[in-house]
Amino acid sequence: MTAPLWRPSDIAIEQSQMTQFTRTVEQATDLALDNYNALHAWSIKNPGEFWALFWDFAQIKASIDAPVAVTNADAFPGAQWFVGARFNFAENLLRERSDRIALTALLENGSRREYTYNTVYDNTAKIAQHLKHLEIQPGDRIAGWLPNIPETAIAMLATSSLGGVWSSCSLGASLAAHQVVVLFLVHCARVAALLCRRRRRRRTPLRLRRIGCTCGTIPLRLGRSSSCPAPECDALIIKLVVV
Repeated sequence: MTAPLWRPSDIAIEQSQMTQFTRTVEQATDLALDNYNALHAWSIKNPGEFWALFWDFAQIKASIDAPVAVTNADAFPGAQWFVGARFNFAENLLRERSDRIALTALLENGSRREYTYNTVYDNTAKIAQHLKHLEIQPGDRIAGWLPNIPETAIAMLATSSLGGVWSSCSLGASLAAHQVVVLFLVHCARVAALLCRRRRRRRTPLRLRRIGCTCGTIPLRLGRSSSCPAPECDALIIKLVVV
């Protein structure tokens, strides 16, 4: 197959952010970048200048800006990006407040759901408030056993808004329930919630009966949450909700 399956219209190309950014680069460098390949080639040769221009173009919201975009760019590993900068991933993604569509979900059962920026923001705020109630702190690791649905992205945004580290495992990973729990306990010092759906294409039942904290001091029943009493254990909550 040589012909592309789809090609954007000339108007769509002209109004795209890629075209706008290319013009920003041209104005800053006095270069003539006729197409995407030219922009790509320039970005590879000038990664520091490219990412500094993109930072400004994307209007990244940061409490502290980085003095330079990259140091030791030719080192791999060893390159460091935006050293000293402090910004929040969720704050930047949720800065728009409108009824414009932010997320569209097409589920396996054929249903379609759309979430506006306002809806995503409101739902993120609710989950973030609950995490605050659980005393989640910056650097805490939150794990979710979730399908690829908008709620998974919203849970990630809520975690990121508090400075937490989000990790998730899809239900399609072909792992048994106890394997997922062990995986999370090994890699996550603090597990806020494990959420899953029983309705799946595969008919593998959830056989998990009891789960516990990282040190094994306290077993927890399904649907309950608690804190481990052992002073050496930092596991906060392990909770499985089947819906």
